[in-house]
Amino acid sequence: MEDASFKEHVKRLSQVNKAITQLDPAIRSQAFELLLPFVTGANSTESAGSRVSAPTRETGLSTLQELLTKHGTDDPADNCKLIAVHWYAEYGNQPLPAKRLKELADAAGITIPSRPDNTLRNALSGGKHLFQVVGRGSFRPTLSGELLFKATYGVRKGAKPLPTSE
Repeated sequence: MEDASFKEHVKRLSQVNKAITQLDPAIRSQAFELLLPFVTGANSTESAGSRVSAPTRETGLSTLQELLTKHGTDDPADNCKLIAVHWYAEYGNQPLPAKRLKELADAAGITIPSRPDNTLRNALSGGKHLFQVVGRGSFRPTLSGELLFKATYGVRKGAKPLPTSE
């Protein structure tokens, strides 16, 4: 990048930063994505989401951070459920292994119970179980769980294929 181009990007980034810091923290990341074409000088036809979100969407951390920002608590059990909600929003009813749940929590930097499998196995709402055990140590939401996710967290059932094991 040329020096003049770099300085122009820095100038624009400073302007965007000044505008975004005045916004509610819950919408800052979306506002930045919206204004990214201004910072980069990209075509207005080129979407900001395709430039920024692609790497973070692969790991799923972007949508998880959005959920944590909007609905996060200091309760480890609630954080565990939020990760399951995120999984549902990404992969639908595909089984969520407890090991993967721990990995997502570590990647997001949040605390979950030491036995997330027990947390999900015993999660109730209105006397109904939110998750069912699928295989050994994997969970998927029940119908009651799906309805709660949609009503409480505003997520839709995801359709991505499961990530491949590395």
